Amino acid sequence: MKRSRKIVVRGGIMGALLLGAVWTATDYFYRLAIDATTSKKIVSNGNAVVLTVKRDAFDYKKWMVTKSGMRNVYTTSWDGLRLHRYEIRNKAEGNRYAILIHGYDSNGISMAEQAKYFYDLGYHVIVPELRGHGGSEGTYIGMGWHDRLDVLQIVEEIVSREKEAKIVLYGISMGAATVLMASGEPLPSNVVAVIEDCGYTSAWEEFEYQLHHLFSLPAVPLLYTTDWMTRHRAGYGFSEASAIAQVRKSVTPTLFIHGTEDTFVPFSMLGRLYEACNAPKEKFVVEGAGHAQSMEKHPEAYKEELGRFLRKYGR
Repeated sequence: MKRSRKIVVRGGIMGALLLGAVWTATDYFYRLAIDATTSKKIVSNGNAVVLTVKRDAFDYKKWMVTKSGMRNVYTTSWDGLRLHRYEIRNKAEGNRYAILIHGYDSNGISMAEQAKYFYDLGYHVIVPELRGHGGSEGTYIGMGWHDRLDVLQIVEEIVSREKEAKIVLYGISMGAATVLMASGEPLPSNVVAVIEDCGYTSAWEEFEYQLHHLFSLPAVPLLYTTDWMTRHRAGYGFSEASAIAQVRKSVTPTLFIHGTEDTFVPFSMLGRLYEACNAPKEKFVVEGAGHAQSMEKHPEAYKEELGRFLRKYGR
């Protein structure tokens, strides 16, 4: 009997220690991946891309900040957050708008080159800073899921002011997943095109890949427990945040872009997203480009492809 009690006690202690270790690891991964206040340096360094491409000398960030005439706009989100965005009104006027969505752990100014590109084509440019990023409130990163509703809110604002507006949604990395997720919602016909650059299929599959890529860990149990924690702390689940499920419902012409050397969002996700999309669709594969580096790697070809697609659908 005494031996049996010792086994039970030891088992209980081991179980408690195991649960404690799982909880600690879950909290760590949640803070690393989702908590907006925690440094993402481990993720960034683990997926670093070094380019040796010679770029043009134009200072896009300086143009955006000091010469574009951009203004800061603050709005209240559907769930009460104060969200920030940059707006650049084109001197050419017209009714075309481009909403440009930045990536994970980034900000609106990072979209300066894209802003200049769309501005030069005659678009009014809107660059939101996603919840938990830049000047926007938020304690968690939405991985595109809650962010898609923020994008829809901007679309509704534009259309309420200008009934004939033509709107293009463009996103890179998490921003790409955001516009793909938005594309599966009932959009007004004013949204004429979606352009995504290196978006992921779902938050679940992206984090499953990162667990293996950065830490050599399987999905069980950490991804499941972190998903549970995210549902309780941030109000959404990783499998719920699915771009691949949303593009199946989309009717908006979509251009899919991805670099073949992407080690942050694997290149293989491009094909799966493209095949799942039931809307008019095209894809642009950029040989040798790492994550979010397609424009930097081949700027002329990239902008030429965007221009061709926009002439077809973005007017």
